[in-house]
Amino acid sequence: MNAPRPLGLVILALAELAGGALTAALAVRNLDVVYAYVSLSGVSLIYFPDFLSYFSILFAVGLAAVAAAYGLWTGKGWGWTLGSYLGVSYMVFFVGFLSYFIAQYGDNYTEFQAGVAYMAVSIAAVFYLDRAHMKARFGRSPDAQDSEAPSPI
Repeated sequence: MNAPRPLGLVILALAELAGGALTAALAVRNLDVVYAYVSLSGVSLIYFPDFLSYFSILFAVGLAAVAAAYGLWTGKGWGWTLGSYLGVSYMVFFVGFLSYFIAQYGDNYTEFQAGVAYMAVSIAAVFYLDRAHMKARFGRSPDAQDSEAPSPI
């Protein structure tokens, strides 16, 4: 019988699910807005590859976060890997584009604050998933569970 799912893992999986679903939905919505604008001007969307690639990548990251949530919830090893990689990659992305976010949203900090919140979740997720008992739960360090268990002697 498997050990009960830790509360931190439940919170992390639900945060990944919510963030991934929201990211994918926003990518689709924003692509639709850009498509409507471009089609009203009579220009083909194919002439705007930066929008296509940006929203496609955003949609793929959202779907990856949903998949990571499923993997974390079910205790799959690939869920641990995907969740860790998504957390680290978002931290790198956020640090790299911090000045852009501040310049872009100078008067409206709503999206910037959402980015800061997701950054905090990413940092917490990476450090939580790196703990020995989480690695052992996902099969990443089989002897880590034994090292934390009290000695039978």
